[in-house]
Amino acid sequence: MNFNVKNRKLIIGSMATFLLLLFVIFDTAISPKIITGIPVRIDNMEGYQADSLLIQDREVSSGFIWASSGYVAYLSKDNGKTFERKFRAPVPMMSVSFFGNSKTLRKLLGLSDLMEIKVLRSGSLLTFAGGYIYHSSDKGKTFQKVHKLRFFGRGVGRGVMAQGITEDMNGDVYYGEYAGNTNRDKMYIYKGSNDGKRWSVFYEFPANSIRHIHAVQYDRYTDQLWYATGDGDKEAAIGYFDKDENLNIVCSGSQAFRAVSMIFSKDYVYWGMDSPSVQNYIYRYNKKSQDVEKLQAINGPAYFSTKLDSECMFIGTTVEKDGRSSDNTVGIWKSFNGQNWSRILTVSSDPFTDRYAVVRFPREYSGKNLIFSLQNTDKYNNSIMIIKE
Repeated sequence: MNFNVKNRKLIIGSMATFLLLLFVIFDTAISPKIITGIPVRIDNMEGYQADSLLIQDREVSSGFIWASSGYVAYLSKDNGKTFERKFRAPVPMMSVSFFGNSKTLRKLLGLSDLMEIKVLRSGSLLTFAGGYIYHSSDKGKTFQKVHKLRFFGRGVGRGVMAQGITEDMNGDVYYGEYAGNTNRDKMYIYKGSNDGKRWSVFYEFPANSIRHIHAVQYDRYTDQLWYATGDGDKEAAIGYFDKDENLNIVCSGSQAFRAVSMIFSKDYVYWGMDSPSVQNYIYRYNKKSQDVEKLQAINGPAYFSTKLDSECMFIGTTVEKDGRSSDNTVGIWKSFNGQNWSRILTVSSDPFTDRYAVVRFPREYSGKNLIFSLQNTDKYNNSIMIIKE
């Protein structure tokens, strides 16, 4: 009797899993080939809005814009007027990550940032998806699995932050590990050589020194690799690696130095604080004098930042639903000169989700126009905005 009950439960469970898999496959097959941007005006800014897309990266040579919808990558060659479907990340069908292909499940769970796409100067693509790094030299027609993330999965972490991936002028690629890491295990910065196909440990943060790595970014003005770590006061730090690959700590020991991304200019390094519990500010570090200057109070933790070819800078704020340092709106803060900052965008968070509301920019540089995505907001949710500057 017990055997039959167990068999019946096993059969029912297998059928349910099979039906769910069929649904995901069907839901996956209906991803649109073209997503068309529509003219939009948002807080006195004009441009194009493309729905159901998350900004990823911008090709330095062409200015083409890469975006994603779940595990599907899209490319715009006309500055956001249209996005064409290019490839789907090769996440194995039998992995839990595969269910992220379903638009319906992603909407129900409030998921949008399932993969990261890094465009290399060579034209190759690196796709971080399902706990692995995949390399493609033909714009996503074929992929090679080149590296496994040490930390990935429910209850473990996302493996890497969006601003934790960068490339230097030599074509070497780097990423910093991001995980929950409640045990404060050692954390690595990895280096990818041979066009991102061969990976090795570049630097090891010892156990109990940091929680995780927020950012790994390349400063083209000084030809240096910079990093930012968190989360506690003693774990929050910003620094760089010199020509001999030695770590140099610029500032540490306070929530003021808890950053998720940085902006580089010839003379300064800029960042917005990422603290859920205290007032956040925009800071800058003077590369010559080594002074740190507090510039502007902002309305919440700052995750993403970017700069245009014109040197105009932008920092986006976040609503952390379990934090106390936000006014429940996301914002974009703008500066022409680095000294004076003003808020140019205000959008309320979605009141029906516990997921963070975020303004996301492309990695490091946006080209001629301001490009951003909004996540978990009450308006323009999960849309890309291409704003004419």
